[in-house]
Amino acid sequence: MGSPWKPFLLLSVISGLSEFARAVAARPMSYAAVLRMRQDSSSSVLNSRSKPRQQHSGLLVSPDWPAFSSHPLSALSLLSSQEDLRSEETEEFGPVFIQEPDDVIFPLDSDEKKVMMHCEARGNPPPTYSWYINGTEVDSKTDYRYTFIDGDLIITNASEINDYGKYQCQAENSYGIILSREALLQFACEYSSNSNSLLSLFCSLLKVRNVLEFL
Repeated sequence: MGSPWKPFLLLSVISGLSEFARAVAARPMSYAAVLRMRQDSSSSVLNSRSKPRQQHSGLLVSPDWPAFSSHPLSALSLLSSQEDLRSEETEEFGPVFIQEPDDVIFPLDSDEKKVMMHCEARGNPPPTYSWYINGTEVDSKTDYRYTFIDGDLIITNASEINDYGKYQCQAENSYGIILSREALLQFACEYSSNSNSLLSLFCSLLKVRNVLEFL
């Protein structure tokens, strides 16, 4: 005759195995749920990092587009002025007078025997200069008394007989020629009653001739 407790032992074992099986079957579901939660949280973090816009100082700024300079017009103005300067330096044009010769009265009793007539012009290419006295070109190569410094004419040992007259400056480059207004070079002297009679007579004749020149 068998033992009466064996059926109870068998039922206990079967019941324990059933609870174990249910517990094991429930674990993969919980683990899968945990995985889904982790994936969801990871994707939300990635999405927040990959947003195309960022909030900065109360403004939405795209990382692909840097913020504008606080002075964009100043930068544009500087660039424009530099371009205008380069354009002016490379642009070619004919000569234009900056300074034309003026009338000169040279005192005969002056210790300085040099007369300077001024002339200046701008152009691109830079202009070359020549001078005319009473319509005749001044030749500095044949007459050492004449010297050209840039556009200025310097007359050394100036004399009434050789240098009195009307002067004109000419500026020339490959784009044109310009001729200045006429400038009169006169010679004058001052004398007093104590001066010798010959000098007084010479100055008187000189004044008369200058008056007749303007008639």
